Amino acid sequence: MFERYTEKARRVIFFARYEAAQFGSEYIETEHVLLGLFRENPDLALYLKDGQVEAIRKRIQALTEPQPKISTSVDLPLSRESKLVLRYSADEAKRLNHEHIHPEHLLLGLLRVEGSLAERILQEHGLRLSLVREEIARSAPVETGRSRFSFGRRGGAGLPPWAAKFERQKGFWMLAMQDAGRVLHLARREANQRNSPCIETMDLLLALMIEKEVAERFPGLAESVRLRRKPEPDPQREKVSSFELPFTEECKFACTLATEEAAQLGQPTGPGHLLMGLLRVESCAAAQILRDCGLTEAGIRAQLRPPPPSSDPEQGRSYV
Repeated sequence: MFERYTEKARRVIFFARYEAAQFGSEYIETEHVLLGLFRENPDLALYLKDGQVEAIRKRIQALTEPQPKISTSVDLPLSRESKLVLRYSADEAKRLNHEHIHPEHLLLGLLRVEGSLAERILQEHGLRLSLVREEIARSAPVETGRSRFSFGRRGGAGLPPWAAKFERQKGFWMLAMQDAGRVLHLARREANQRNSPCIETMDLLLALMIEKEVAERFPGLAESVRLRRKPEPDPQREKVSSFELPFTEECKFACTLATEEAAQLGQPTGPGHLLMGLLRVESCAAAQILRDCGLTEAGIRAQLRPPPPSSDPEQGRSYV
């Protein structure tokens, strides 16, 4: 379904799912796609007459009935109107002779679903389909063909076999993982060693404990995590090829949140950002262990930010 979507467009859909869960919606509605769109590509706010994305969120909150948040592990389907957004986005890409679907095409798709909440809000903020279509045609997204990703800081010479396998599977949640590619590989190994049918957040956490960067930033954390890890039964499962192991939805969500954290800091996605992503998936087992070890979002962000040049680096905190 998402083969033609660029990495940014795919992340829009993933963020839309997150927004739907935050609003307690059983479906991914057009307003959630709209919020996901601006979360992934804030530059699109330039199309708004006032440029205020936060005003759109407040408007959606005012027009929707508040519901209890839904766990991020629950699979939420697209609503009928949101499916129309995807269909119209493909039409708009075809109209512009673009091989791939970009976030800009999703914006056009939202404007074409007449009567939807997203379309009404966009109209309120001065967006008109014909004008936006002309502007996008004038400054059309760069077509770069199929994405290729570097999993090393200096790019390396192409993808290793396991990474190429990932790319063929088109896992859109890991499209910007860059420096974290080795961790994902180690997480697969952790799951494979216990004959698990999938890669869980604990596998990702244990893989992170092997990383030198994590050990240097958070001294004592690896030992503390292992002490708190609950022993698991040794089920007699049939071994599965490590290439065939899927990631759970919680793992995918943690990876997406990690890319978001890295983008906000202007850094390539690395092990520290993955640690942050796990902590933000509050309901998962790995997040609980990290909280028990004393980690907080503010504390991890402080470690990830480069220290001011005029001050000494802050000493790492021990979690033993």
